[in-house]
Amino acid sequence: MYDARTYHEWQTPGQRSEVHVAATTEADVRRSDAYRVVTPEDCVRIAEQYGRVILHPLMGGLDPELGWASLRLFTDEVLPRLR
Repeated sequence: MYDARTYHEWQTPGQRSEVHVAATTEADVRRSDAYRVVTPEDCVRIAEQYGRVILHPLMGGLDPELGWASLRLFTDEVLPRLR
């Protein structure tokens, strides 16, 4: 929620970034496509569908160990499966 609200507040009138979510509740964030927590299989499907994946491993002040674990999972399980 912190990440979504902070990015929303940075937007100037008429500007919308790709990760913009005008969320006021956690449910709003969960319903958006901007923030996803996915499995390696889901991540591969997203990469194939959109041609890219945007990682944000330290968003909103997450514990750095969780961020590193996510990056290791990405490099070990996702990258080898992408063309």
